[in-house]
Amino acid sequence: MSEERWTPLQELYRIVEAEFPAVRSDLASRWRRNVRNVLQHRRARGDVLWDEQGGYKLSGPAVE
Repeated sequence: MSEERWTPLQELYRIVEAEFPAVRSDLASRWRRNVRNVLQHRRARGDVLWDEQGGYKLSGPAVE
């Protein structure tokens, strides 16, 4: 995810799967829900912006 462009939620799911192959063996709904929960928490803190169409981007310097 970057500050320059909106990243669709489905692309974020693909990124997580690529970085953490073990999630494929987990129940899809559980790890995807966790991704959404992190995004919601980061939105509430102001770290992430949401375009109300399923796109996300960083609102400032990269967040670890």
